[in-house]
Amino acid sequence: MRGWIILALLAGLVYYLDTEHDTFAEPKQQIIGKWESFKAKVDEKTDIKIKKNTQSFALSIPDLSDRLTSAELNEYKMITQSKQRFDEFRQQECNRARHNVFSRENLRFICDLPL
Repeated sequence: MRGWIILALLAGLVYYLDTEHDTFAEPKQQIIGKWESFKAKVDEKTDIKIKKNTQSFALSIPDLSDRLTSAELNEYKMITQSKQRFDEFRQQECNRARHNVFSRENLRFICDLPL
């Protein structure tokens, strides 16, 4: 029990000297400098750099060539050229019961795609 009390007193003394006085300021700066140089060396050796690409996100357009006919596939390629075009198609054509090119089932399928 006496050992724990002595350890607590030493920890309190170190805490007091660290917060109230500049006794450990210089050694602390040396340790921080060594730690930063160590981290820089590790980063240089591992060469791990994470870059976030915020330029553009590609549209994930599913390939429906096995489902659609050639005329439907050509129309599908036309409407999926851009996100705006696909959104316009959804607003205009998805509420209708029929489409000039797409069958009813394929129209429903295309309108339900999460693009």
